[in-house]
Amino acid sequence: MDAARASASLASRVHGRHRASSSSSSVASSVASSSSSSSVLRKCAKQRRATVMAASPYKAQDEISGRVVLVTGANRGIGLELCKLFLEKGNEVRAGCRVESDALAALARASNGRLTVSHVDVGDERSIAEFVDGLKAAGVEHVDVVLNNAGVVGSDGYSKWDLQSTTQEEMIYVFKVNTCGPVLMVKYLHQLGLIGSGTADGSETLVGNVTSKVGSVDDNGSGQGYAYRASKSALNNCNRSMQIDLAPQGVHFALLHPGWVRTGMTEGRGLIDARESASGLIRVLEGAFGDCEHHWFDYKGDAIRGDAAHTLHDTNHFLRVAHALTTHAHTPSLAPLAPVAHALTTHAHTPSLAPLAPVAHALTTHA
Repeated sequence: MDAARASASLASRVHGRHRASSSSSSVASSVASSSSSSSVLRKCAKQRRATVMAASPYKAQDEISGRVVLVTGANRGIGLELCKLFLEKGNEVRAGCRVESDALAALARASNGRLTVSHVDVGDERSIAEFVDGLKAAGVEHVDVVLNNAGVVGSDGYSKWDLQSTTQEEMIYVFKVNTCGPVLMVKYLHQLGLIGSGTADGSETLVGNVTSKVGSVDDNGSGQGYAYRASKSALNNCNRSMQIDLAPQGVHFALLHPGWVRTGMTEGRGLIDARESASGLIRVLEGAFGDCEHHWFDYKGDAIRGDAAHTLHDTNHFLRVAHALTTHAHTPSLAPLAPVAHALTTHAHTPSLAPLAPVAHALTTHA
């Protein structure tokens, strides 16, 4: 869909909604105002969704244009830039954050109603449930793309980064936001039927979980960061479980590595700015660099090894090769490969399969 046309169409429809309910400046305030205005919102949202559906149902890794997108941690940094870019591509954006920033409020005012902002603290399960209830009450019927972007380095920046300053309280705080938050957001969206292929047109949902390469065990060459590293490792594992559990229902998942970005969260440290990172992450979600559900790409499109997606793919591949070799080892020409089959079977689940990749390739090609 052409981004400019999609943007104009959505703006026109949403502007009509605002004329019908002039007392509301956001979806959150409209829901609170009266049952009649809530009814208007639900009707307009249904009309808006119908127009998008008429263009084409969303399929994971399609171009993200003319869609309904949810972004958490939207008040600054990467989340704010994601909102800007999604609006530029003609999408309707539902933004969630703990405290609405002046920049996000200004963006919402200039969006002709295509950006609505609601409160959510992803470290609080009740807040997540209320946020999702609010989406449903406002007339949202389906979310095409979810960006679980909200995250923290720690309760006080990098002050508890080393071993001696790490506490149980610190680890639990970081886990609540970085690991539990994305999982519970998916849980409640799924419970209310806002994600997946339950709609009439069979539209899917793509969930992008913003993690970090420091969550990779293979990539940990500098130590420290106990709470943050562990929370991202856990998110990577949860991402894989949700991918397995919800795939039959049209909910797909991608791990996103934003790079080292100069934001408030990193206290201005980093190598790139937030817009460059956000732009790259959207390209990842649109499949510009390959299948983002089964491979983990950073914002530049570089594949990250040692992650759960690659490991599962490679493990299954090696086990199939090993099974074939074991089955046919009695064949004279393949008998010398029996020890290799045993080694692959024995070590296929080790953390790093990279050393075995050339062996698997050779066996697949020449066995």
